[in-house]
Amino acid sequence: MLDFFGNPFSPSTQIPIPVDGNVYAVIKEVNTDASDELWIDRPETRLIEENILGKEGTAIDLGHVDAWETVRFFIKSPNTVVEGNNLYPELNYDGSTTTEAGDVLLAKLYFEDWTDLKFDDLEVELYVSPDEEYTPIAVIFEPETLAPGDTAEVTFKRRLLDGTLLDFSSEQTFEVGLVDGCDVGTILTCYEGTCHEVPYINNLPGDI
Repeated sequence: MLDFFGNPFSPSTQIPIPVDGNVYAVIKEVNTDASDELWIDRPETRLIEENILGKEGTAIDLGHVDAWETVRFFIKSPNTVVEGNNLYPELNYDGSTTTEAGDVLLAKLYFEDWTDLKFDDLEVELYVSPDEEYTPIAVIFEPETLAPGDTAEVTFKRRLLDGTLLDFSSEQTFEVGLVDGCDVGTILTCYEGTCHEVPYINNLPGDI
């Protein structure tokens, strides 16, 4: 039964921080009446939020972390059936979603304080603010070097913090155009071997 629904008593995977930067957690949703405590046990064990009730939107600074250090979280609940136990979350990794400030969402954590095993009692998001600028989109030209009259194929990829490149889904769209003042180059759209010059493309699916 525990394997099917998830087992909060089993320590979850440690979350690697793939770059040097400041790490912080944000309490997104609280769906429990219990005054649960939020703890971290990597790289050291300490209480980081004493009572989660009413703390939606609270950002918790976890300090600066060197690349490839790991973090791991758990909660402690006063609920009688689990009191005194460490309750670990289910994880949903990200690694490419960014805020307007350039911080990167590493993972979403879903906690269960032993009411229904749905892991929906507390949701926490983990972010890193990289020491160096990070660009979540990779634009790949093939070939990389062009001579006059050459044509290059342009591909867009998601770039994770560790450098991994992933395909975008068809739901992600892009705008493509030439930079103002650029006198050299044209954009070609091609279908079944026939190509046409266009000045601008809107809503280009990310999986093309």
